[in-house]
Amino acid sequence: MRTLRQIRLAIEEIFVNIANYAYGPAEGETEARCEVLSDPLRVVVQFLDGVQYSYEDGKNVLTIMKKL
Repeated sequence: MRTLRQIRLAIEEIFVNIANYAYGPAEGETEARCEVLSDPLRVVVQFLDGVQYSYEDGKNVLTIMKKL
């Protein structure tokens, strides 16, 4: 349960920051992707929107990873 709370909190904080700061007063789209990988077991979450971390296929990408 602790790990799940940590993941949920990180996702919520990132999304709130995107919603509040990425577009200013304008609106924009945000896409979130989540996958569970093995060896080692981990959860990978990506946010694609207007923040500047990495740039792939015309979108900025923020990735977080939590080893399980």
